[in-house]
Amino acid sequence: MRFISHRGNLNGRVPERENTVPFVEEALEQGFDVEVDLWILDDHQYFLGHDSPEHPIHAEWLRKNHEVLWIHAKSIETAEILYRMNSDFHWFWHQEDSMTQTSRGFLWTYPGVHIENCITVQLDFFPLPRNILGVCSDYPQQYKQFFTW
Repeated sequence: MRFISHRGNLNGRVPERENTVPFVEEALEQGFDVEVDLWILDDHQYFLGHDSPEHPIHAEWLRKNHEVLWIHAKSIETAEILYRMNSDFHWFWHQEDSMTQTSRGFLWTYPGVHIENCITVQLDFFPLPRNILGVCSDYPQQYKQFFTW
């Protein structure tokens, strides 16, 4: 089972810290993968941020953490750049689709959609079916306890 922190959150939302490198690194240090929201402007300016490009980052930080980051391309332009890069980044793009496929072949579902062998996004905490591959949540610590008893 994969437990993925949503934007760095571990035990509920902390909006002012989400998608910042220090917050994401705290979740990584605790052993969680992290879903981050990425914007790429002009093929070389990288930013984290949900609704807009807010926090400048270096591509090297993404490369260093490519095994544990699930990159949500926040614009179609960002998705096109990631596709052309053919890098080791693990990324996906969607808006309100029920499901999408990540660049590594995982099925990533929209919040509240639970299908067999998917990574489901569940922002609040409540019991989930056990036939999923993982959960991306603002409460990954609680899900880790729930799935390991």
